[in-house]
Amino acid sequence: MIVSSFQAASPGGIGLHRPLVEPGFDLFDPGDPRHFVISHHQAHALGALGLSGCGDAAVLVCDLGGSTTCGGQDFFLTFDAFQRELAALESHVELRTECLSIYESDGVSLTLAEREFCVPHNAPDVFVQNVASLYDNVARMVFGKEHAHGQLMALASMDPLPRGSTSLRLTDIVSITAEGEVQFRNDWQIHVSRREDVLGHAALARAVQRALEDVLLQYARRARAWTTSSTLAVSGGVFLNIPANSRIAASGLFDTYYVPSAPHDSGIAIGCAFAGWRAAGGTWRGRNHRSTDRLGPVYPPSVVDEVLRAHAHLVSAADECSLSEIAALLEAGHIIARWSGRSEFGPRALGGRSLLASPLSAHTKSRLNAIKGRQEWRPVAPIVQRERVGEFFDGPTCSPYMNFVHVILPEHREHLPALSHPDASTRVQTLERSDDRDLYELLGEFGTLTGYPVLVNTSLNGPGQPIVETAADAFEFFRTSTDVDAVWIGGRLVRRSSKPSWLGTRLAHDVIISIIHPGGTKRIFLLRRGAALEISIACLDAIERLTAREQVEPTSDGTADDVSQELVEAVRYGMLVPAT
Repeated sequence: MIVSSFQAASPGGIGLHRPLVEPGFDLFDPGDPRHFVISHHQAHALGALGLSGCGDAAVLVCDLGGSTTCGGQDFFLTFDAFQRELAALESHVELRTECLSIYESDGVSLTLAEREFCVPHNAPDVFVQNVASLYDNVARMVFGKEHAHGQLMALASMDPLPRGSTSLRLTDIVSITAEGEVQFRNDWQIHVSRREDVLGHAALARAVQRALEDVLLQYARRARAWTTSSTLAVSGGVFLNIPANSRIAASGLFDTYYVPSAPHDSGIAIGCAFAGWRAAGGTWRGRNHRSTDRLGPVYPPSVVDEVLRAHAHLVSAADECSLSEIAALLEAGHIIARWSGRSEFGPRALGGRSLLASPLSAHTKSRLNAIKGRQEWRPVAPIVQRERVGEFFDGPTCSPYMNFVHVILPEHREHLPALSHPDASTRVQTLERSDDRDLYELLGEFGTLTGYPVLVNTSLNGPGQPIVETAADAFEFFRTSTDVDAVWIGGRLVRRSSKPSWLGTRLAHDVIISIIHPGGTKRIFLLRRGAALEISIACLDAIERLTAREQVEPTSDGTADDVSQELVEAVRYGMLVPAT
């Protein structure tokens, strides 16, 4: 069985330049009778419920918008039947797009208890139609780009600048009636204008954050009223909001509050898988274990060997390194990229594809934010052994996916400067030995050295890049990110050679050579993947000869050493790669 979900396909909305199936698609026959299509919110709910391991639960789904249908109901159809329904809209009818759904599961069936729909509007980037559009619209206005929700969440915890104060009140944005009805207002946006300094919007971010939390807490109350279960599982993009998750969890409405590692639309794939499992006879009754999020491919050790052979000219060693040695490097301030095992499913790297660093140095935060291309004030997050989290942080003792807010205990704040934030908050990842034995034991070694079994953990990627997947991706990132000191790859610690060889290299195929003449002076730059390196004319000539596989010999004019050093830097920056 194959199960798909087509969020962007709606009745009357396919054809012309919006085909349901792209021309040339050949992974499988879409019309195969074993191919089914499921509605968006139903997939969200099944994913959260299935991953939670709790068959008996209320499920709350909330997002910007899910499936658009004529009747507003869930569906599970063959692909052919789904396609016929989309193409059968002969005249105008009222369409409904889901944005809030509350379900109840008894371990066998999943029952829809309540649903709300979006209000169509011709200015969706201004008009607030639901809680997700509120947060999305403000984030885009403040940061001038899409997918800035995490930045708005961080901004909300900053101290407002005096010039950044706002007269905007929470009740100007949203109101909740005595009957529990949520009403979004649309008479305040005209009074908000974008500032050059985003920190000037801290007060606005704080008001919007509080509005989001109040609304989601009210929806949780509704879910509580619909179910006899003591468990709430949630899904939808808004549940990537960490303070909101913490507020619901601390409310006492439910004994158990579960947020999957990928509550946003990536999690739909998991929901589709559980939908197929249910259709094939699977049941949650008696199933009480949570799933792992380490769902990536299994790579054989040989892939690491191949990558290291290909880059032998760049590294000085590829040794089996003890965990105590790695802990010592981290204590000394080194930033280490880690590639290990299967990759994580979801938006956050949890150790398998991570940058690791010491929380004991304030410089760690600025270095990591520079590597990631993030604002200097953005926080970085820690990973800690689960059984010791309460020694250093106030918050949930189980937070494997960084979904909850923790507060650094006062007596430890000056010792963990990399985690500093105006309100002392942070998002902790708790780790058990069974999750990742080597990383767990590294935390222990670091704790033995420093007294803190805590490391900073952020995803292994640069600005605008996806989290790395393959060993080759990891090594490419390491090679081009000069502020990363080593890569811990497949259990081996790899460091740069103090003087890598440029013999047998050539110019990488995606390098741009830029020649400019400021003030009449010729300057030459090599540009590749966000990195820039200035070189001399003699070095450019040497690179051209290397790329043409011509012999590059030392010269007698005294420039050989200078050119050689420039070639070494070109190797370090990934401008020169092995000719083979």
